[in-house]
Amino acid sequence: MNQSQALRDKIKREIQKVAWDALEPHVERDALILVDPMLELTEVAIAAAEDCTDLMELWVDRGWLSKPSQDQLSAMKSQPEQIYDFVIVQPFVFARQAQG
Repeated sequence: MNQSQALRDKIKREIQKVAWDALEPHVERDALILVDPMLELTEVAIAAAEDCTDLMELWVDRGWLSKPSQDQLSAMKSQPEQIYDFVIVQPFVFARQAQG
């Protein structure tokens, strides 16, 4: 198995499903990054782990990666039953609403 595949497998194993309360501490330390459904969480985590700055900046510019706005945080808090997929790539926590 090559190094790239090993990283992909490791990240896939680390993706977890959580409710809002598990993400809230990461908001408090300004580490939460929301991932648009347009992107695969695994691909975002790999790009972050491999320091693919240009790709990450492109996704930010397109609005596909962002820190949560106050409106988004309010919506997340008002729906504590909503489940999110998330993965940590220090120092960031990438999360998006769980699909299906």
